[in-house]
Amino acid sequence: MAEDPSPETLQDLFRQIEEGQDGLAVYTRIPSRVTTPFALQVRTSSIPNAGRGLFTLEAIPAGSLIFSIKETLLTVPLEPLLGRTTRLLKVVETEGVESHCGDIDIAITAVKNTGLGVGIWPNHPLYLLRYFGCMPSSDLAGMLKAMLKIYFDIEPALRPKINPFHRWVSFKILPTNYYMLPPNNYRNSPFPVETHRLFTIIYYHLRGKMVRKTEELSGVDSTVAEFERVSYFEYFGQLKEMQKGVKGIVDGYEMEYTPLKENEELQRGFVTNLNTVLEWAGVEAKMAEELI
Repeated sequence: MAEDPSPETLQDLFRQIEEGQDGLAVYTRIPSRVTTPFALQVRTSSIPNAGRGLFTLEAIPAGSLIFSIKETLLTVPLEPLLGRTTRLLKVVETEGVESHCGDIDIAITAVKNTGLGVGIWPNHPLYLLRYFGCMPSSDLAGMLKAMLKIYFDIEPALRPKINPFHRWVSFKILPTNYYMLPPNNYRNSPFPVETHRLFTIIYYHLRGKMVRKTEELSGVDSTVAEFERVSYFEYFGQLKEMQKGVKGIVDGYEMEYTPLKENEELQRGFVTNLNTVLEWAGVEAKMAEELI
């Protein structure tokens, strides 16, 4: 098990990584004696584990930022935070999530205040609990915000990378929060009017992306891919005709069936609209390749 390194050791480690040496040990615990900001930038193909606990990292891609530390972060008691969060997860497992929503929000804020990024444990399970905690009160806005955060922010940052099937499940859940809304019922919507309007348009493309991702994961001829295709085109009034340019009515909007990847204008509109919705959910804007 690695000991907390001295500042001198860390500076030497940083120098070696800058020089591109392989086989270096990465200290995954935050050393309490460090008082100067530093960052580790991995340029090797992968860095093996050399630690334990909250920040264990594996198979780091070349060019990935492992973590950065600022003086203000060193006041955060990471080990107590880990212990408190672990106990909270165990309590929720036995008592249910509904009575602990406030505790979950406090834990999410505490993890965020470490400044160590969205991909660290236990962000993923905490946001999943936030999602399920919104269900009993039918808080659709809260559910959608949590799932947008999970899919577009947290899961892409997880290391090791999340299983493709679990990514598919997250994406499958994402648009269902909108599907439960009455069409065009903006006045009684739990979403702001503009968010509701934009998501009406985004939903069309998200469903199309769901078809594509299912085909990639399960195969074009699989039963589940066939189900997604049929339900998608049925929803847009295109059960029999799957040709480009055929128009269908989408919750009051007249949309053309054109695959997103084949139309740059549609792509730009989709990215702009989705980033507006992500901003509402507290998620930083993403590049087009992260969204399409």
